Amino acid sequence: MKHTLWLVFVLWGCASEGSPPTLANVTLSPDRVWAGELTEVRADIDFTDPDGDLLELRVDVDGTPPQTVAVSGAAGLTQGRVNVILQLQPPSEGTLALRFEARDRSGNASNTLEASIISDRRD
Repeated sequence: MKHTLWLVFVLWGCASEGSPPTLANVTLSPDRVWAGELTEVRADIDFTDPDGDLLELRVDVDGTPPQTVAVSGAAGLTQGRVNVILQLQPPSEGTLALRFEARDRSGNASNTLEASIISDRRD
């Protein structure tokens, strides 16, 4: 099963060493994609990082290699929101699992935040 995955990040938030970041509250829009069609999906993810050194976000979608992308503009922010634009093209109908994980400059990994999206056929 092959999917297409492209990522674009936008970040905003607010402004301490040694604590991992935390991800919470992922929202996907839309929450349904069409099998065989390339669809843009926006994922909004809240984060906290006591050290203000959020570095990168890893996205893993069923059937694709995990993608790790640098998060710019997060230096000094202890909380905020990461917006990820995913380009998904599932080959068939079903449920796709998405997993998100952040890492900071000290190498601390966040919790893994999971979400799912439905792939359906157009009638």
